[in-house]
Amino acid sequence: APLVTQLDLHRHFYALGAGVIEEVRVQRD
Repeated sequence: APLVTQLDLHRHFYALGAGVIEEVRVQRD
């Protein structure tokens, strides 16, 4: 279970980071 939770958390964090980068990119343009 811990492994799955860690993977899920990593995936969520990566998606969140990508969203922030995309938002900054749009604002910059």
